This record gives sequence, C-alpha cells and structure tokens, in this order.
Amino acid sequence: MRYAKAPRLALAAELCCLATVAVLLGAVPGSAQNLPLVPTIEANRHIVKKVQPVWPMTSLGQMQGTVVLEATIDETGRVVSVGFISGPPLLTQSAFSALRRFRYRPFFIKGVPSKVNTLVPFIFSLRVHNRQLIQEAKKTMAYSQRFVQCRSLLLARNYADAAGPCAALPRLAEALPSYLYLERVDAYHYAGQLALKQHDDASAVTLFRREVLAAKILAPQGGVGLGRAYEELADAYEGEGEPKQAEGFLMEAVSAYKGACGHALSGVAKARCEQTLVSLLRRDATVLGKLGRTRDSARVTREADKLAARIRH
Repeated sequence: MRYAKAPRLALAAELCCLATVAVLLGAVPGSAQNLPLVPTIEANRHIVKKVQPVWPMTSLGQMQGTVVLEATIDETGRVVSVGFISGPPLLTQSAFSALRRFRYRPFFIKGVPSKVNTLVPFIFSLRVHNRQLIQEAKKTMAYSQRFVQCRSLLLARNYADAAGPCAALPRLAEALPSYLYLERVDAYHYAGQLALKQHDDASAVTLFRREVLAAKILAPQGGVGLGRAYEELADAYEGEGEPKQAEGFLMEAVSAYKGACGHALSGVAKARCEQTLVSLLRRDATVLGKLGRTRDSARVTREADKLAARIRH
C-alpha cells in the first residue's frame, strides 16, 4: 500500500450524523519527518481503540467546537506524538488526552510496518444534527487541510506548489469562528512567509500587519507569538528597502520578547527566549548602524552582549 505525500482531505460522511462527541480522521503531511500520509477512510479502518474525550466544564457551561490534532503513529500502531492544528483552547487538552490513548493496526508500506501521520478532528456537540456546528466543522477541516499542506511544502522549500494552499489560508482562517485567533495568526504567518520567498514584500507587509493585529488580540500583554509577528513585519519592510520602519518593528519585537522571557514557565524556555532576544538586539543594532544612529547602535550592542554573557554563565 502506498500513501500519497499530499493527499486531499475528505470530510467523512459520518460528519452528518454527529454523536455527542464525533471523531473524524483526515490526513496531514509528515512535515518534520517527511512521513507518509494516511487518507481518512484508510486510517479509520485501522482504529482498534478509540477513546472519547472527557468534556471539560467551564464557568460559561459547555463549549462546542471542533479540535483538529496532528498524530504520529508508530510501526506498532501507537500514537507517539500529538500536535495542535485548530480548535477552541478550552477543549484542546481533553482531545489531546483522548488521542494519546488511541490504538491503530500497523500501517504497512511495501510490506513493512511503517510510521505515519494523520489528522484527527474531534467534534464536540451539545446535540445531534447541529447544523451550525457541522458547517463550522467543514470549514475547520478545509482550513486544516490547507494549513498542513502549506506548512509541509514551505518546509520542503517547494514554493511553487505551496502557492495555492498558502494563499488560501487567510481566507479560510477568516471564515472560521471569530474566537479562533491562533488560526488567523498562523494563516497570516505562513502566507506571509511564502510572499517573502516569492519576493512579494508588499503583500508580506499586509499579511504580517494582519498577523500582528491577530496576535495582539490573542496576547494583548505581548509574548513570543507577538514578537515573531513584529519581527516578520520588520523582515518585510527591510525587503521593501525601508530600514526606518523595520527598526521600529524590531524594537516592538524586542519589547514583546522581553515580556515573554520574563514570564517563561521553565529555565529551558527562558534560555531559548533570551537567545532569540540576543539575536533580535544584534539585528536591531545593525539596522541602527545603517541608519547612522551609531550611539543607539552601540547601546543596543552592549545590551545584547550583556544578555549573551549572562546566558553563558
């Protein structure tokens, strides 16, 4: 049996017959490891143990929605890693816990048990035949399909084939329920990255500005996501030959990362955050030098050196 590297994601017919919690299977590129992809129907046939998620209660009652997760299944049929693709944050952990307990019959490729990837959506519905939720689930599946295709093709540096799925991401993300801001951030991020690779800096500026706005709503106090968005906007302005604009957004990125580093939950996370911060400071110093602001450049360089020395010790 041979699985395609970029299959089309089909919404299973059972979507029309929702139980309290329905589980549908899709396909996702093996982005980091270039793993084979399992089509929806085939993956469904391999399930030998399906665990329904425990529906978490919130102060507002029970939330509905679709959570889409990325699963890597090893040669024995165990789920060995799970990644988030889309869905309400309040439902995500419950879906994660359930998916880790799924079991599959091994997937054979050319007669050999093989490690594969698949997309696993969980649909949380308060009632059967919820038409609005079915429509939202369809939109989430369409977004997820394009998202994993775009991401995989960008990682493979296949920019020509990435053009279609990446360009579609913003439109698909904007059609999702309004509370799914992370999906919008990711959509603008990947579409903007493609624009940069295609040397379309004007489009990249527009997309990264939208990413910044979505990231601000998601994390108004700052954070790594907002810092990344500001840094990407600086990239786009540098590409347009506007170093003054780029420097302003680099400083915004520095400010966002400083806030993120100060609230890091672990020593490892803080170290990584601070290493990124050092890189940003050095880059800002370089741009300041190009602008003729030598004193500011020297000051920022000293700050970067001081932080780098502290990290080493």
